[in-house]
Amino acid sequence: MTDTDRMVVWLREALDAAERRADRWHDVECDVHTTSLTDAAVLQSATLCDCGGPAAVLRRVAADRKTLDDCEMYSQDNLSTASLAEHVIRNLAEGWGWTEETETN
Repeated sequence: MTDTDRMVVWLREALDAAERRADRWHDVECDVHTTSLTDAAVLQSATLCDCGGPAAVLRRVAADRKTLDDCEMYSQDNLSTASLAEHVIRNLAEGWGWTEETETN
């Protein structure tokens, strides 16, 4: 196994762990922190979250997974670096909330 292969395995494990803990990624000011323990079941669905932290973590995890998949595919198929760059840029933008409908200034 190469160093790159080991890094990919490690990254996938780190992404899995971040995804499992996404419901804990709230800003300090988030309404989630002002709820009582009796609201714990509601917190699992993040309905009281007003910071968007858990959703942002899940978006970034999904985008990073796509980037890893693209890099592995391109390295195996020996495809062009310009095409890989396009995919990586799209994945980064999606991780930050970009969609086809996003307008730029």
